[in-house]
Amino acid sequence: MTSLVSQSEVRAQRQITTAIAVGASPETLLSCIARAAARLCHSDMATIALLTDSRDELQIVAVHGTGAPIVGTCLPLDGSLNGLVITAGRSVRSVGVPRDARAMVRTIPLMTGARGVLAVPLRNREGAFGTLGVARRTPWRFSNHDAALLTQLADTASIAIQNAQLREQLRGTARHSTESGAAVTGAALTAQSIPQSAEVGRQLSPIDGCHLSPREREIIKLVASGKTFKEIASILGISGRTVEHYLERLKLRFHQRRLAALVGHMLTHGVALLPPVG
Repeated sequence: MTSLVSQSEVRAQRQITTAIAVGASPETLLSCIARAAARLCHSDMATIALLTDSRDELQIVAVHGTGAPIVGTCLPLDGSLNGLVITAGRSVRSVGVPRDARAMVRTIPLMTGARGVLAVPLRNREGAFGTLGVARRTPWRFSNHDAALLTQLADTASIAIQNAQLREQLRGTARHSTESGAAVTGAALTAQSIPQSAEVGRQLSPIDGCHLSPREREIIKLVASGKTFKEIASILGISGRTVEHYLERLKLRFHQRRLAALVGHMLTHGVALLPPVG
């Protein structure tokens, strides 16, 4: 049986995978990820920032609960907490950012009222390409457990964002020339490095569905819908331990260490479009 924490993780991930399945726009997808992050870590707000073409600064592309118009704000890699996440390649936490001696670190918190902050990297095969952050308006110390949960969500979010980038690239450049004011989020998404054509084909290809048994597909579908191991076991007439064993084998087969990353990987490669489990 999953813990309450695991259920929270799956429910937050479900918001993202649902947006993927319905082909949500990049702007909608980013907003969905920010909202899921805030809820998962019981935070007042969340932000997503992505590296710009120059790769020497990050641009805030989506927010939830900030109460300030900070989308489009650029943060330098040198001197900002988000930049430290990128350069260090790890999560960064602060209990009271408005009191930080560095002016750039204080800028966004002074606009939003953020005090306790946690940020983790968004990664692709080349390394960190952005940050996912949450914050509270109190001097809150996020725990190692919070950092682990947000990192798991970031794994799924990274896959979703990269697929959105690929989808936008394949729609052609006409959209960008006719929608020059659409935004900062659209511009930031397409500004990131895109894999070469061979890699694009590999990422967009459906997962080897013929190599997934009907039971494996059922389990993945139910996990993505937010069901707990106990609920899945009841629906399929098997034990919770058997459900866990199926998922562990799938993680090994598809080289994914976390459940969130496994489900995100499979959903973004076509499993989300399978018919509902009967």
